[in-house]
Amino acid sequence: MKRLLCLILALAMITCFFAGCDSDPAASDDPQIDAPISGNNNDNNTPEVDDKLFPELDELVTVTFWHSITNETVYAAFEEVVNTFNNGIGKEKNVYVELVQYSSAAELNTAVTGAIMSNSAPDIVMGSSIYMVEYLSAEALVNLTPYVEHEEYGMDMSDIYDCWLLNCNNYDDAHNYYCMPILAYSEVMYYNVDFFENNNLTVPTTWEEAEAVSREASAIIGKGALGWDNACKMFTTLAEQTGVGYTDPQGNLLFADDLDTVLEKVQWYVDLVDEGVFRTPGDSYYFSGPFANQEIPMYIGSGVEGAYIDMKIDPANPFTWNCATVPYFEGSDPATFSECNLLAVVDQGEDYKARLASWEFLKYFESTEAVLTMAGAGAYIPVLKSVAEDPAWQATASPAQLVGVEQMSSYYAFYGFDNGEYTSSAIYTDLKTTCESVLGNGDDLRSSIKNLLTLYNR
Repeated sequence: MKRLLCLILALAMITCFFAGCDSDPAASDDPQIDAPISGNNNDNNTPEVDDKLFPELDELVTVTFWHSITNETVYAAFEEVVNTFNNGIGKEKNVYVELVQYSSAAELNTAVTGAIMSNSAPDIVMGSSIYMVEYLSAEALVNLTPYVEHEEYGMDMSDIYDCWLLNCNNYDDAHNYYCMPILAYSEVMYYNVDFFENNNLTVPTTWEEAEAVSREASAIIGKGALGWDNACKMFTTLAEQTGVGYTDPQGNLLFADDLDTVLEKVQWYVDLVDEGVFRTPGDSYYFSGPFANQEIPMYIGSGVEGAYIDMKIDPANPFTWNCATVPYFEGSDPATFSECNLLAVVDQGEDYKARLASWEFLKYFESTEAVLTMAGAGAYIPVLKSVAEDPAWQATASPAQLVGVEQMSSYYAFYGFDNGEYTSSAIYTDLKTTCESVLGNGDDLRSSIKNLLTLYNR
């Protein structure tokens, strides 16, 4: 009952949190996870007996897969992956995947949460890591470790980037897998190539260069020349770039341990917004629209937005754009926000045939064939190293995808947790609201952050 109450409260908070997000699953503000939580299928962290986990699929097993992919290009690729599986490996192994589509990540989460509470959940769910930790807390996710490590049914995980595996196998002390990564992306810096060339400006790589270029550009256009889509990710990225950090897997608020160092850098950004050198998205919520309308020459946002910018550019006023890495402070290490969506198997009973059938599909989704298909649509980064490093794929990749791969070594972990006192989604939501109020309403940064920390007994 306590877990269900926590799930209900988390749902109410997260639904509000995602209300303004794009319907594309990765256009959300979901944090990544690395939470010390145990699932229901393996409380003592020991593999279950093989004869239960790996039954013979002697007749067709249909598994339901709930998702929220609505972008037409991405959905076409996604449907191709599912159909290829159903007509190939699925037919061979007596597995059929049935798709159920929801209009947004938030709507999908509401449906999954309700289904878990009524013991009628689907077999496979897609979602961001913040949702997965809630499903795991509700004791609904299957521990995939025995499947991953099985000699016959397992798979080699060495080709998957470590940053994406953090979303999948750091949920408890034994590092069991509860998810598989798909649809990865990172933040990138978009810039108007024509504007930079026409005004003899150089694309910045450091924040010091970004300030100088923005001062020149803002003098030309008469308004702020650089923005950041997400105020909270501005705070967490700058905190990571100082070396102090944001949080750890246990939910410790690292930035509070050296608040002066973090606030010095964040205040620098806030001051430039107040001065009119940088700007906020305002009523636009995201900068892809103002950027497409050439109202701002550069901004930092999700790499997924690269799939939408061309759609928003006025055909009568076209321009060339590109992507660059997120700036960092001179003398410091780069740090960049990244995230991936996840696939998980749900089973609140002991339907081992459905579990194995679902695993067969998850395993196919991580194959080179499936990853190449998905990486050819939208602006997602391949989760497989072999695909991301393939010159043939790079030759057709979008600017956001190429920069996403270039930044791979700078991605920081955006941990998810439920430490019994508060959750990752709670601190994220409060910090996002606080930062938006500082940037949009002129609230004092230091006092606002200190007031926030009192909510968490810091």
